[in-house]
Amino acid sequence: MRIAIVGAGSIGLLWASRLSRLPYEVTVLTHTAAQHKKIVQAGISCEELDGQVVHTNVTSCPIEETSELSPFDIIFITVKQYQLQNVMEPIQRCSHPFTQILFWQNGLGQEKAIDELHYRPDTYVALTTEGAYRKSDTYVVHTGQGETWIGTFPHQGEWKPLLQDFVKAIQPIVISPIRKESMILRRMWEKLAVNAAINPLTTILEVPNGELLSVDLENIMEKLTGETCQVANRIGVELDHSRAIKKIREVCNLTSQNLSSMLQDIQGGKRTEIDSINGAIIQYAKEHNVPVYWHEMLYTLVKAKEAHNKRNTNTL
Repeated sequence: MRIAIVGAGSIGLLWASRLSRLPYEVTVLTHTAAQHKKIVQAGISCEELDGQVVHTNVTSCPIEETSELSPFDIIFITVKQYQLQNVMEPIQRCSHPFTQILFWQNGLGQEKAIDELHYRPDTYVALTTEGAYRKSDTYVVHTGQGETWIGTFPHQGEWKPLLQDFVKAIQPIVISPIRKESMILRRMWEKLAVNAAINPLTTILEVPNGELLSVDLENIMEKLTGETCQVANRIGVELDHSRAIKKIREVCNLTSQNLSSMLQDIQGGKRTEIDSINGAIIQYAKEHNVPVYWHEMLYTLVKAKEAHNKRNTNTL
């Protein structure tokens, strides 16, 4: 079985390390030629939750050079939401009509990218609460156990046998459970509620996830989540406020020492996914006349940090 990991950030490197320990042909498709060369030379090192470091050799290829590659059977797309439009053409080229394509992004917007694929019916969204941190281009740290859900998207349906057999085969090497989700859109909004609370607050305050479990910050998270639930319910997605708050607390506890992906992006001088997380909620809220003052405030503050980063980078 041929497997491609598109994007070599924290989640991409984590899965590349895991899958390369099994008898599959695994190829990492990198954004840059520089990271490709490093992976070819050094392989991938993954620091597990118990501190053990597992080193694996992995095949790599820059994504713009995929035209000569044979089609893959399973593709994990782990790039950011805002990068999806740039990888759809290469994915079309290096897939076949039966390829199982999994989208691993935070936030909303995958359906726009899926619309660009032709004769690729087997598309899924994969959601995870696992934590990972990319220490370098070839070194990833698994920082928190969580759960993973996979569901057909944008249309409801059943997993194809190829994906079922694949998940069954990889489950023993993954500590966290991988579950089939028949209502993935609702699960996406539940994950969105978690990200929309944890990511901007940790980014603005520059603190690990666990620091949000103070009384004052929990109050803000409850107000944010209340707005998220109002928007979700208005568009027909059933989202329970108490359940969402419980999940946010669970994630903060399980990943208490983690830096959120949004904070990692800010610290690395990169663009964040705020547009596809809080920004997506704000967009739906405008369309349905739902006030979301807390989301608008946090969105503005994160965008200000992004702009500050960009100015500092340009002056170097």
